[in-house]
Amino acid sequence: GGLYIFQGHTVLNGGEISFNTALNDGGGMEIGDPKGRFTQTGGEIFSNSANNMGGGIYIAQGILTISGGTIHTNDGVLGGGGIATGLSSNSTIANSAILSNTTAVSATGGGIKNEGTLTLTNVTLSGNSASIGAGLANSGTADLTNVTVSENGATNNGGGLNSSSGTLTIGNSIIFGNTAPSGSDCSGVITSAGNNVADATQCNGEIEFNPLLQPLALNGGDTLNYALAAG
Repeated sequence: GGLYIFQGHTVLNGGEISFNTALNDGGGMEIGDPKGRFTQTGGEIFSNSANNMGGGIYIAQGILTISGGTIHTNDGVLGGGGIATGLSSNSTIANSAILSNTTAVSATGGGIKNEGTLTLTNVTLSGNSASIGAGLANSGTADLTNVTVSENGATNNGGGLNSSSGTLTIGNSIIFGNTAPSGSDCSGVITSAGNNVADATQCNGEIEFNPLLQPLALNGGDTLNYALAAG
């Protein structure tokens, strides 16, 4: 792909990683060692592709920290169109948007495929597509706080979120308006930390109503997100 990190630390403060292709994992970039680190504070990772996993980013192990920016329109054929994480990885993503990433029709995790430890805070997952878990497919440990998951689409189940194993905990989040033949918003076991606008049966949500999300816009910030309509 575009960048391979072994034991170093690379920082993306702006600019882009784009239009790269990997025969295996990590179309845009890959972290391949426990001592490897990648930090993104802004900019874009987009239009990258991988024949295996992690169209935008693949972190086999090591540390991924994203505190701003957008991961969009990447493709990971075997999963993790935007981001794919391995068992020994630790990923922290905040104040960012993961949009319109794709996988093959039989793969999981259009936006994110997580097998490691993942924390999302103030993140928008939208427009991603996969067979299962279009927004996020989890088999590791994932904690979501103040996250909006909407307008993702799965061809099988888990249009928004899927947790096939491990633990997936959501709090103060909106999971609404995703599509799938089964479990349109969520599938698998979801643990609630409270105050979620999400379906009670599918997502273990507490507040079941239409949040009247407005179209994606900057809304005074640096990345696209959903505002709520008055009413």
